[in-house]
Amino acid sequence: MERIFEELPREECMGSTDCNAAAGTNRYKGPNKLFLAKTGEPQKSNAYMELSLLTEDALRKITEVKLAASGIDVCLKEGKTFFWREDGVNFRTTPDGLAYASKRHRKILYTVEMKNSFNSPRSDYGEEWSEDVREDYYDQCVQHCALTPAPACLLSVWFHPTQWPEMFIVKANPERWEELKATGKAFWKNHVETGIPPEMDETEWARKAQLRRDTWEDKIHELRQPERVVLADLEKKKIAYDKAESEFNEARNKVVKMAADLGVESLRYNDKNVATFKENKNGTRVARITYKNFSDLGANND
Repeated sequence: MERIFEELPREECMGSTDCNAAAGTNRYKGPNKLFLAKTGEPQKSNAYMELSLLTEDALRKITEVKLAASGIDVCLKEGKTFFWREDGVNFRTTPDGLAYASKRHRKILYTVEMKNSFNSPRSDYGEEWSEDVREDYYDQCVQHCALTPAPACLLSVWFHPTQWPEMFIVKANPERWEELKATGKAFWKNHVETGIPPEMDETEWARKAQLRRDTWEDKIHELRQPERVVLADLEKKKIAYDKAESEFNEARNKVVKMAADLGVESLRYNDKNVATFKENKNGTRVARITYKNFSDLGANND
C-alpha cells in the first residue's frame, strides 16, 4: 500500500466503517447504504452521532484516567486521519485517540477507539481486556492498526454514564485486514466506479437504502436560467435589506440616545405616544416605536 499525504474527502475513500459494511459485519450500514454514501446521497446527522462527538473529549480523558488506574500510564492524544492507496482505491481511518509514552514521544503505542454503548447489551462482549468484541468493532480496530500502523487498538466501551468504561484490546490482524481490503477494493471497483448498486438483500438497512434510492434523486432539481435569474435578484434584495436594516437600527439607536439625554421614558406628539423606553432583562435600554405615520410629525416642515 502507498501512503497518501493529502487530505481526501470521506466520499472518495473506504473508511474503517466502510470496509466492514462491504464485508457485511457492520450492524448499522450495509452494502446498499454504503453505495448511496459513496455515490452522492445527502448525509444526515443524527442525535446519537452528535452526542458521541460532543462527549468524545470527555470520554478520551475518562479512558486515560481508567488506564492510569489500571497501571497503564500513557499520553492519550486526539486521533487524526491516515490515508493509504492500493490499486487505485483510497483507504482511510480516523481513530478516536492515539496513545504515546509521553507528550514528547512520537511512536504510536496503540490506537484508541471509543464507543458510547448505553443501548448495547453487555452480552455482546466477553471479559474485559480480551479481544471478544462485536465483529463490526473488531474489523474497525483491525483497519486502525493496519493504516496507522500500530500493534494494537484499545477499544474503550462506555456502557453506563455512571460507571467507568470497560477496556478491550484488539491486536493487529494482517490476515483479516487483507480480507477487508480485498472486499473494499472489490466493492469500489464493482459498484462505486461503475455506478451499479449491490444486489438487494433482506436486511432492514437494505430496504431502507432502497427506499432512499427511489426517492432522494427525485427531490433534486438542477437550476435553469429563469430560476438562476430569480435567485440572483433575491441576492441583490438581501444585500439591500441588510443595508436598510443596518440604517434602521442606527436611527433607532439615535432615538434611544435622544430619550436618554432628555431623561424621559416616552416621547409624545399630539397626545399620542411616539416611542417608549425600557430596560430589558440584560439592563440595555431599548425603544418600542408605536407611532405609525412619522410624516405627520412635521419634521420636514421646520
